[in-house]
Amino acid sequence: VYDDTTPEEVVEYLYENMHIKDAAYKKFGSAGFYIKNLWDICFKGSSYSEEELQAALKALEESTAGVNTNAPLYDNNLIIIMMESFEWFAIDPYNTPTLWALKTGENYYADHVEKQAVVMNKYISNNKTNVSEELCLLGYMPNSNKLNLNGEKSYSAKYSLPNLFKNLGYTTNFFHNWKKDFYNRETLNKELGFDNQYYLENFVSTTKSTRFNYYNLEVDFANQFMNQIAPTGKKFMSFYTTVSTHGSYEVTNEKFTEYYNTYDANLANFKTWLGEQKYVYPANEKDQLILKHYKSAAMDTDRMLANLFKHLKTTGLNENTTVILYSDHNAFYHDLTYKIKGTNIGDYDNQFSYTVPFMIYSKKLTSEKITRFCSPYDLYPTISGLFGLAFNGIYAQGVDIISTPNTNTFYMSYLTGFYDANCYSKDMLNLKKYEGSLESADVTKFKEKACKFFQEQK
Repeated sequence: VYDDTTPEEVVEYLYENMHIKDAAYKKFGSAGFYIKNLWDICFKGSSYSEEELQAALKALEESTAGVNTNAPLYDNNLIIIMMESFEWFAIDPYNTPTLWALKTGENYYADHVEKQAVVMNKYISNNKTNVSEELCLLGYMPNSNKLNLNGEKSYSAKYSLPNLFKNLGYTTNFFHNWKKDFYNRETLNKELGFDNQYYLENFVSTTKSTRFNYYNLEVDFANQFMNQIAPTGKKFMSFYTTVSTHGSYEVTNEKFTEYYNTYDANLANFKTWLGEQKYVYPANEKDQLILKHYKSAAMDTDRMLANLFKHLKTTGLNENTTVILYSDHNAFYHDLTYKIKGTNIGDYDNQFSYTVPFMIYSKKLTSEKITRFCSPYDLYPTISGLFGLAFNGIYAQGVDIISTPNTNTFYMSYLTGFYDANCYSKDMLNLKKYEGSLESADVTKFKEKACKFFQEQK
C-alpha cells in the first residue's frame, strides 16, 4: 500500500517488536513473551545488509532540513514544560489562574500572562512519561523497551532538540523535581545533548523529601533554579518535567496545605464550573478527596508558572522567550480521568479519555485555538518548524501542526493502540470509525499512514 510495505508486513512487524502487548501475549504465550522480551533487550542485532544500511543512511542525509532564519521564532529562547498527568479539568479560573489565562486569555489574577496561548484542543497522548519526553526531544521512540543512546550506537541523538539548539549557539538545560536515576534520565539526557541537568539531588531545602508521593513543591524547586531555567545574557533552551501531579492522590502531603485550603474555599464555584464543562464531580467521599489532592498538586504547577512568567517579564525575557506546555498522559491513578470525564477505562477508541493540554505561548505568535487532531509525535516537528531548526524529516514522525494545517497526523500509543483523526485500531487488523460507518476508503487511508509510519520507524 505504501511503497514496498504491505499492511500484513506492518502487523508482523508490530508482533515481532511487541508494540501491541496483548497481541504479543496471544502470539508467544506468557513465557514466550518474557523470553522474547529478554532476547530483544540483550541479544537482538541488526538484520539489515550493508546495502540496506547505506541506503537508509543516504535517506536520512537527504531528509535533513537547513536552518530557516525566516521561521516565526528563529533565535528566540525556549522553555518546554512537560506537565505530569495533566488534564484539562486540572485548569479552572478559580484554582489555576495562570493556566486558565494561557488557555482562554482571561487574565483574572495572572498579571504576567499577557495573551492567550496557541491552544491545541484535540491533542491526545497516552504514553508512559519517558516516552512522551523522548518523543518531544527526538521525534521518535526506538523499538527497544529501554532507550539507551550510550549503549545502542544505532540510536542517533544528532538531531535531538538539545543538539539542534546547541548548533545555533544555545545553552541547553534539563530540570526535574525528582531523582536523576529515574528512567535513567541523567545518562540519557547527557547523550541527548543537555549541557546542564538539575534534579532532586541538586535541590537544597530543610524540608526536602525523597519519599515517593510526598513530593516537594514545584514552586520551591523552580524558584531555586529560576536563573538556570531562564538565564539572562545568553540564548537558552530549557526542558522541565514536573512531578507533583504524578500521583498517587490518596496521600495527604502537608506541603500542599495551602492549596488544600484554597481548594476548599473555591469548592462551590469549582463544582459549578465542572458541571458547566460537562465534567462529573465524584459522588463518593473517597473520590472527592482524590480529586482534591490532584487539583491541589495542579495548583502547585500553576504557582510555579506564575513565578516563571513574573521572572520573564521582570527580566525582559518575555519579549523573546516561548513557553510550551504539554501533558505526558492523563490522570490515570485511581481511574480519576475516567470518573471525571464519565468515560470507561477499556474504551481505548474514546479520544476524550486521552485529550490533554498542549499550549504554545509567545508574544510573536497569534493566539488561536486549533481543533485538529494531533499527538506527541507532532511536538518535535512543530518546535523545529517554529524555530527554524535543521531537523531530520525521517526522525520527525509527526507533522508541523502550525505550518501544515491540512495534514493529519498518525498516532501510535504503546499502551492503547493506533489513532488518526477519523479511525482507531488496537491491532491494525480491525478498525473503528469515531463517527459514521467505516468505508473501504477509510481503511485504505489509515493503513497507508500506518505503513508510512512504520517504514520510517524501521
